[in-house]
Amino acid sequence: MKKRLLNLLTGLAVCGLAVCGLAACGAERGAEAGGAASFAVFLRNFTANADYQLAHIRFPLADRISGVVTADNRPVPFGEELWALKELAYFEVDPQSEYGGFTQESPEEIRFERGGNEIGYYATYTFRLIDGAWYLVAGDESGSDLGSYEYALAEVRDANGVFRRKYADPGFEPYASTAACEGEWPEGSTRELTPADLEGRDAAELRLMRNEIFARRGYVFESADLKRRFLKEKWYAPLFGDVSAALSDVEKRNIELLSAAEKARR
Repeated sequence: MKKRLLNLLTGLAVCGLAVCGLAACGAERGAEAGGAASFAVFLRNFTANADYQLAHIRFPLADRISGVVTADNRPVPFGEELWALKELAYFEVDPQSEYGGFTQESPEEIRFERGGNEIGYYATYTFRLIDGAWYLVAGDESGSDLGSYEYALAEVRDANGVFRRKYADPGFEPYASTAACEGEWPEGSTRELTPADLEGRDAAELRLMRNEIFARRGYVFESADLKRRFLKEKWYAPLFGDVSAALSDVEKRNIELLSAAEKARR
């Protein structure tokens, strides 16, 4: 069954104290650890620096890399020597692909698929939240046609050399995740709202408040107006067709409150 194809928005921003207060930024830091926004920040770091990328992969990867064998015809574990460093563009899926995009399996696990039968290449990767940080823990590449182990090593070495030259930055510092700061109404994710918070707001504003919670979690909107609205935000990263597994209890209760108030004001 064909899965929803999701594109990754490359623009991500770090929220400063001028935008929202320190208490608001830190209030939900623990709950945000497994959210889409923190994964989006991780993915930006993961694809911007070779050392950061390699440090966030648990080698050897579970699963396999097919089509690579030793001289005596033995399969090769998917170790660091066969990992071709990935740019952000790699995770932007061709809309014509049979498989593609990110799926949040749980708050602690995200799956990415790329390729399809029509192009003869298929790859799937599993990212997992471990001790508060994201890691790539499993990978399966099929149809890569790397051939012999020695040839594969040379190809990967050449490709990684290009990556390192392109992203040479000895002073690289990872972007920080301040997901709770994002948006016009960050309190929708940082604390439980009350009816008093909704006073003086019409149905249109309540709809935006409610959907901003989903946007912070990386939801891909189908409504054209919501899509236009949130694509203007540098922090918004449309990654998932379903973010229910990532929503905190506070966010779920706020969504219910906002939805009820929105209907009452129509």
